Amino acid sequence: MSNMLALTPSRICHSDARRVPAASWVQQGQCSMLHSRRGRIVQRAYTVKMPGGQEVTITKDKATVGTAAGSDIQLPASPSAAPQHAEISHKGRQVFLKPLLGEGMLDDSHTYLDGQPLRPHVSYVLGTGAKVAFGDQSAQYVFTFEENPSGGSPLMEMMVKGMAAKSAPEVKKMLDNSL
Repeated sequence: MSNMLALTPSRICHSDARRVPAASWVQQGQCSMLHSRRGRIVQRAYTVKMPGGQEVTITKDKATVGTAAGSDIQLPASPSAAPQHAEISHKGRQVFLKPLLGEGMLDDSHTYLDGQPLRPHVSYVLGTGAKVAFGDQSAQYVFTFEENPSGGSPLMEMMVKGMAAKSAPEVKKMLDNSL
């Protein structure tokens, strides 16, 4: 049995924000709006492919990871995995991972990103293909998602938008249309 977790996004675009998406896996009121552009509401849902092939769709801004029964991504019971182990959130086109514990030297409940231990209560930007381990390093969870429809880095896009905020009005307009 593989210990892989893959997150892949699905975008749902509506011309009318009052309409509910037709897709049966999206529950009314649980979708998170990313942005409104040119009269469309764009939403993103993450489909979690669990070990064994089961798929779960997460449509919340924040998803919980842990062994607790109410976790959005439930980890197998283990001494190195906690009931509330980490949070995954998405803001705009970026996905963040925030470990909730694992600071003590004798604490086995660490979270690892590409083999490196992460500090608790610090948010880390995940890139597509990132390998995350919750507690047990041998159980790798791989995150894949669309970082940016234009193919660029979300961090680079954020930096360009920051620089554009101080630019001339005609430059702002041109950048808004391209981003």
